[in-house]
Amino acid sequence: MKKHLLLYTLLLTSAATIAQKLPLTLESIWSGYFDEKNLQPHILNTRPAIGFIRADRATNYEAILTLDMVTGKIIDTVFTNQALLQNEGKAVTFAFFEDFSFSPDDKTILIKTERQAVYHTSYKEFIYLWNNTKKTLKPLSTDGKVSYPEFNKQGNLLAYIRDANLYFKNIDNDKITTVTTDGNAGGIINAMADEVYEDGFGLGKMYQWSPNGKKIAFIKINQGFVKKQPITTFDKNDAVVRQQVFAKPGEAISEAAVFIYDIDNTAFSKLDLGSVSNQYITNLTWANDGASVIVERLNRQQNKLDLVQCNAINGAAIKTVYTEEKPTYLTIYPNNIVANPSTTSFYYLTEKSGYKHIHEINYATAVSKQITTGNWDVNTIEKVTANDSTIYFTANLFWPEQNNLYSINTNGLGLKKVSNTNGYHTTWFSSQGDYYFDKVTTINTPSVYKIYKSTGKEITNKAIIENKQYQEKIKPFDVNPAKFFSFENNGNIIHGWVINGDTLPIAKGTTKPLILTVYGGNNKQEVTDEWNDRQAMTYRYFANKGYTIACIDPSGAPNYGEVFKKSTFNSLTKNAVEDIIAAKEYLVKKYNVAADNTTLMGWSYGGYLATLFATKYAGTFNKTIAIAPVTNWRNYNAVYTERLIGLPSDNPELYKALMPEEYASNYKGGLLILHGSADDNVHVQHSLKLAKALTDADADYDMHLFTDKGHNLSDGAIDKTRMNLYRFIYKFLRETNEK
Repeated sequence: MKKHLLLYTLLLTSAATIAQKLPLTLESIWSGYFDEKNLQPHILNTRPAIGFIRADRATNYEAILTLDMVTGKIIDTVFTNQALLQNEGKAVTFAFFEDFSFSPDDKTILIKTERQAVYHTSYKEFIYLWNNTKKTLKPLSTDGKVSYPEFNKQGNLLAYIRDANLYFKNIDNDKITTVTTDGNAGGIINAMADEVYEDGFGLGKMYQWSPNGKKIAFIKINQGFVKKQPITTFDKNDAVVRQQVFAKPGEAISEAAVFIYDIDNTAFSKLDLGSVSNQYITNLTWANDGASVIVERLNRQQNKLDLVQCNAINGAAIKTVYTEEKPTYLTIYPNNIVANPSTTSFYYLTEKSGYKHIHEINYATAVSKQITTGNWDVNTIEKVTANDSTIYFTANLFWPEQNNLYSINTNGLGLKKVSNTNGYHTTWFSSQGDYYFDKVTTINTPSVYKIYKSTGKEITNKAIIENKQYQEKIKPFDVNPAKFFSFENNGNIIHGWVINGDTLPIAKGTTKPLILTVYGGNNKQEVTDEWNDRQAMTYRYFANKGYTIACIDPSGAPNYGEVFKKSTFNSLTKNAVEDIIAAKEYLVKKYNVAADNTTLMGWSYGGYLATLFATKYAGTFNKTIAIAPVTNWRNYNAVYTERLIGLPSDNPELYKALMPEEYASNYKGGLLILHGSADDNVHVQHSLKLAKALTDADADYDMHLFTDKGHNLSDGAIDKTRMNLYRFIYKFLRETNEK
């Protein structure tokens, strides 16, 4: 009997050992151990095929492979970094490259390497031209790194921007033509967004080739009137100060104008867009016949926009083809003019109906009509096909957290869901629109890539990438699933996700501390059904440490309709604050959360909300963590701030009421501030001013600055800054629990 009992005990112990999961570590997460396999696909222009990168750093090998979308099979290796040059007869060891793209005839491949940030989402890089027929490799420019290279449709000319000037290269004879010469950092920026346009509107490339490839329309930005903000770095023996052009609310903004360069006549014409001061130029495109250019013009208050048609020869304004005006503000979507291949019209995303929908605007008749309708938002227009008059688009039709592919006839009929699995889809259509390459992910599963016909029929039963190795890799670790939840507050449905709430057994009568993360700005939805490997695993790391982790999209977040998003207009915080308080109460009640051990954590705009809860609404949460927070809207950029609360001269009391430092005397403890000293989006000035106000109030708070780091607090593949960031956060949470 004793032998049987001993054997039974050993079996139970062995089973428990096998079932025990390994703990996650910040080192493994941010060194890339858990990174999923992701592709950077590019569509070929002459056949239904895609190109993608395959790399093996252990052997210093990187290649571009092409995949046939009809059969799902690999066609060819079109480039490797060990390329054999036929005309030299020797191998060339090429540095690892970050990206690539194809020429219109697919014969030339742009190899993009040694990428370097320009602003926050833009970059410059060395470009090499690989001739896939002659097997030759040439630099695009020997004068330095370039940005936004793009061929004309004929494929013989390649435009690019270098040092704020526009150039193009003749691919046949290698001749480079200088289009502009007045570009300079801090003064004139040609054909690409400056920091204001990039941060405020999400814009990047700001030039367009004409349909015949003989003209370039481009936007010229004059920053000479704009004040500068010093950005200091400390890695040299002497501190280095960079003067960043940065318009704050109420101050002078940059001037924008549109020019057309005629290549044959080497002549410029300026488009007549009225006054160039106190307005923004936010989109442009050519009419199908190349005779005119459509330009999107937005007033400084951002509550009125016009789409103006201008003559491509003399620049004269022909007519305003579309006008929209709102009592709040208008949302600008980058590259938001999608041509209808067969008519004198284009498709345009607007919230005119209360939700973001597709409208068709005829620039010949200036008549517009709505194509998609309903209480849901279109996210992107993916493809417009001429042969069957179909628009393919992604939308959150039934699930606000998801992004699925749909199709609709150009007459607004025949709405159809194309995606055959739910989740968050990203798609790449073949040039003719017959096939598409699909990436789908969910909040708990990594990316899966497959090929489909445009009808939604799967080409092969086997996924191109399924991330099976990744899924096997995480099996031994304690990776808790996230669950979506929703609740009603003030007549709105608030959406969120939670990790380690009721997903693991909890001893009766015990509770868990809560970390509630929030962003809340009108430019980013946080509650989405998609996997974000490093950040997702970091949330699971905190769940392993015994925390319930949750996230909500409060009032002000996008993709829940215009009313929800713009409810923060001229107030910013009232509705969002009430949603956050209601979320805390909901989670305490529903998920066994410790009501006396709650933390609110946010980054950027979310950091702003966290500092408000540490001061104005002190005591609502036991702890608040503010990463790169906005703390004084007088010190943030003019585009974003004025969109929401107008000019300081119009609303001085509101500006004051929204400053956390005004409520420093309310502070009750438990605040951690984290900021990069070289942040050029939300300057470190914000955190320093709040710290001064708290110090003056004799407050006990924690603060850490990351030397020479920017807004993202990140430093590459092995991200020691992020390791350090979350180590600080965990230490703060643990120590404040012990106080």
